[in-house]
Amino acid sequence: MPKSKGIHTCPEKAGVQNMTPENLEKAKAKPSGDESEYLRKIQPIIKRAFLGDRKDYSGKWDEEELSKSLAEFFEFCDEQDLEPSPPLLRLWIGVSKETVNEWRRGNRGTFKRDLMDKAYGVMEARYFGKLDKYAVSNIFKLKTVHGYVEPQRVEISTTKEVTEADIGEAVSKLGLDK
Repeated sequence: MPKSKGIHTCPEKAGVQNMTPENLEKAKAKPSGDESEYLRKIQPIIKRAFLGDRKDYSGKWDEEELSKSLAEFFEFCDEQDLEPSPPLLRLWIGVSKETVNEWRRGNRGTFKRDLMDKAYGVMEARYFGKLDKYAVSNIFKLKTVHGYVEPQRVEISTTKEVTEADIGEAVSKLGLDK
C-alpha cells in the first residue's frame, strides 16, 4: 500500500507509523523532558537562592566576596553545561534585578559596577562565540538581554536644492528629532 503524506486514514491510526519499537525505546531512555534536566542542573542555584545555602556571603557584598562568587558562578555553569544568564546570576548572588541594574548604572570605578560589567561581558562573549551555529537566537539574546541595537542609516536624496529648513522638516517627519 503506498504511503500518503499528511493524510490519516482514521484518527485511531494517526501517528502509528512513528511508534516503531526503535522510537519507543529512544523515548523511554530519555528523561521526562529537557525541563526536568534543566531543573536538575540548577538545583544548587535554587538552594542558594531559597534556602540560604551560601557559604560565601557574610551579609553585604565586599569586592573579594563578590569577585569570588562570580567566578564560582561561571565555573558552576561550565561544570553543569549551563548557559550563564542574568537571572541565574542574580539567583546565585541573591540579589534582585533592580539591585543588579543599580549596580550596573553605578559610578564608574565602583567595584560592583566593574564586576557586573565583567560578568555581563562574559555572558555576551558566549553569545558571540555561538553566532555561527545559532545566529538568530543569540542575536535575539544580545538585543533583549544585553541591549545591543543595530544602527540605522537614513539617506535623503532629492533633485532640488535643499535648505536647512528642509532638512529639519524631514528629520521631524521621520521622528528623528526626539
